[in-house]
Amino acid sequence: MSHNPDSMYRWRRLTPEECAEALADRKALDLPIHSPPHFQSDSTSYYLITAACYEHKHVIGMSPERMRGFERDLVELLSNGCSQVFAWTVLPNHYHALHVIDDLCD
Repeated sequence: MSHNPDSMYRWRRLTPEECAEALADRKALDLPIHSPPHFQSDSTSYYLITAACYEHKHVIGMSPERMRGFERDLVELLSNGCSQVFAWTVLPNHYHALHVIDDLCD
């Protein structure tokens, strides 16, 4: 399936003035410029990581072998760095992982 990148990313449809205003708003609210806000909490260590390939192209899923290798590496990384892994899914153009990390600074 082919995607039109301009239809997926609102940022690409903004004028330079609108981009500057959006960045100023994020800065004024002390939000990260290029990512969703991250909130510190002492009450949870559960995290959902999700990431997509650039322009949602099927980079992970170029081949079944590539997807298997990515899944293997992801599970190994999570197993070594997390207290508990609840779920993960690997798709041709993105992935998700739900897990527990006791201390993000370690």
